[in-house]
Amino acid sequence: MKLVTVAMRSFSGISSTAPAHAAVIAAHAIWASWNVLSTRLMRSGSDPVVFAAYREAACALTLGATVCVRSLKAHTMPGQRVLRLTRREAALLVACGISLAAFQLSFLFGVARVDATTAGLSILLVPLLTLLATAAMGLEPLPLCNAPHHVLRTSYLKLAGVASACTGCAMLVLRPPSSTTQVEASEWLLGCAFLLLAAFGTVVFTLTQKPLLRRFGEVTVLASACDQSAFKPLWLG
Repeated sequence: MKLVTVAMRSFSGISSTAPAHAAVIAAHAIWASWNVLSTRLMRSGSDPVVFAAYREAACALTLGATVCVRSLKAHTMPGQRVLRLTRREAALLVACGISLAAFQLSFLFGVARVDATTAGLSILLVPLLTLLATAAMGLEPLPLCNAPHHVLRTSYLKLAGVASACTGCAMLVLRPPSSTTQVEASEWLLGCAFLLLAAFGTVVFTLTQKPLLRRFGEVTVLASACDQSAFKPLWLG
């Protein structure tokens, strides 16, 4: 998630997108390993709630220590001032923590019921859902008429990608492994539903953190989100 956050900031603030592309590729490589590891842990009997809580607590401690060191250095530099949260920023930060916790738990509940490959493919839903969400909210308009040719071409290519992704997901979900029983097929569909919910959580996490990155930085935003999400799973325990 840290690499995805870095990628988002690169896309929005740096003219060259090469660092962002590199960060996204690295994030997907890590994500593949995470899918395999999570699948094995869930099938070995690990509790998803406990696992999510420990994982986020470890991330929060690591990133929190980094934030503290950076803050101490900033206080020793002349001209530096403490950044204070506005009400809107505080609400966005809380939404970051909630969506991160929802994403992590939903993913673990999902990966416990499907294979690692299916769980890995579910991450491809995030760009699709992000595109639809930003277009619906007017954050990134998707013009379909009365626009320059190159703009329309981009919009139609995005919609073609949406149609392709929906078709692929439908084929994957509606055709579970042939060796599964009826009960296992029901668990498979439930796992896919959890993965879809995890994708929605990732979209919310992406959209809520974006306005905070320029002012507070990637490490601070992610540390705060992890700090919140580390305690939220314990409510379910």
